Amino acid sequence: AGTVLRAAGRAAYGAYLLQAPVVVGVAVLAAGVPLAPEVKALFVAPASLLGSFALAWGLTRVPGIRRIV
Repeated sequence: AGTVLRAAGRAAYGAYLLQAPVVVGVAVLAAGVPLAPEVKALFVAPASLLGSFALAWGLTRVPGIRRIV
């Protein structure tokens, strides 16, 4: 596997743990956008996915937290 896939694999459990707060955060940020909910969902879902993995990857770089996530 490539470097990106290896990093995503390492961050997968952390992304799973963080997905709910990230989805809620992104949805709250999108609440003021004047679009239909169905259209917002098309943006909120991928943004939440990427946000969860990015946050989890960042946490895997922190020595004390790396053992947990």
